[in-house]
Amino acid sequence: VSVPAPLRGIDGAASESAPKDRFTYDTITKRMPAIVRSVVASNSYPKEQNAQLDELAVEIEMDYGVSLLKTTGAPRLNAEWWNPVVQGFSDAGETWLTAPWWVVENYMYKRILEITDPASDCGDPFHNVKMQSLES
Repeated sequence: VSVPAPLRGIDGAASESAPKDRFTYDTITKRMPAIVRSVVASNSYPKEQNAQLDELAVEIEMDYGVSLLKTTGAPRLNAEWWNPVVQGFSDAGETWLTAPWWVVENYMYKRILEITDPASDCGDPFHNVKMQSLES
């Protein structure tokens, strides 16, 4: 049994890509930055955290190289597990679009938590959005 190559954002980057192939590209270049910006829009974090979140959105949009989590020892970040994985991609020159899509999507949420946890005492950065959707 052979396992197919992982999906990557770059798979759907060509303008002539079939819609089914554009899913990962659109997810990384459009949906993920919008998710990060929604955290800024729906919370009242200090300016420093908002600036870091904005920087993360731009980092994803501009297809920068993936970087390690800076916070270690925080159980919900699990940097001790994530950093060796991300280090492999970083060492190989992988970016948000060239690293496996499943990894970078999950990693984005770890980066959001790393930024928001200190300002929210480990609260859910999506709490307000969830509550709004339940009320509508």
